[in-house]
Amino acid sequence: MNSGQSMDLVCVARKSAEQQVVAMISTLALPEPQKGVWGQYVWFCWPQTQHVGGSDADNWQWFRLPVERPRLDQPGVLLMDMDSTAIDIECIDEIARAAGVYEQVSEVTEAAMRGELDFTQSLRQRVATLKGTSVDVLDQIAANLPVNPGLVELIADLKQAGWVVALASGGFNRIASSLAEQLGLDHFEANELVVEQGRLTGELEGAIVDAEAKARILRTLGEQYGIEQSQWIALGDGSNDLVMMAAAGLGIGYRAKPAVAAQADCHLSHLDLDAIATLLI
Repeated sequence: MNSGQSMDLVCVARKSAEQQVVAMISTLALPEPQKGVWGQYVWFCWPQTQHVGGSDADNWQWFRLPVERPRLDQPGVLLMDMDSTAIDIECIDEIARAAGVYEQVSEVTEAAMRGELDFTQSLRQRVATLKGTSVDVLDQIAANLPVNPGLVELIADLKQAGWVVALASGGFNRIASSLAEQLGLDHFEANELVVEQGRLTGELEGAIVDAEAKARILRTLGEQYGIEQSQWIALGDGSNDLVMMAAAGLGIGYRAKPAVAAQADCHLSHLDLDAIATLLI
């Protein structure tokens, strides 16, 4: 990880003694990220690249994890969301843009990711508006996916350590399969769009990958590879990622919606994804 990267990670239930430890650590003139143990927690602190005012502690960005967190030197599984987590777009919105219904679809997507709408119902509603869209649109999106910063490096670190890395998406298999191949993932699951004569029918077939399905996929992978639950990580940004995050040994939010950031074990709102490997050392 580069020391110049900035980070804003959310911590909860801070005790007075813990705040004193952070204040003490942050007075040290150290150029690199620091780690230390205090009670049942391990602390990670990164120095700001510029003085931001306030107390010394304000000039550090920090958070804590349980000492008994997933470790890189033991077998593990990471299951991540795709849209706005692994990649920097919502694929259904980009399909809708090409179909001329972007405004209509994007508003529903945002509400669904905030947890204001039932995911399955809203997905079927959005997919229906895509009727008649050529599958060439999906293939063009799949060929130019903007992978989020640090993901390639994170996967390389995890793979080198023998971890299982997988994708569970409320998006679509035609795109998820391309991303999984590009990244060398061990497993992926997403939703299947019905296609007739090269165009979308506006329907879905098969089971929907919703919040409960994502948690099921995580449990199945853990059992399949014989990995203990304490070594499971779930990574996501939307409300339909909360169930799998709760099922994991460590739930990480990435540039997440406020409700997800508040419930995640830690939340990366600016730091690149490769920093996750540092948290496991």
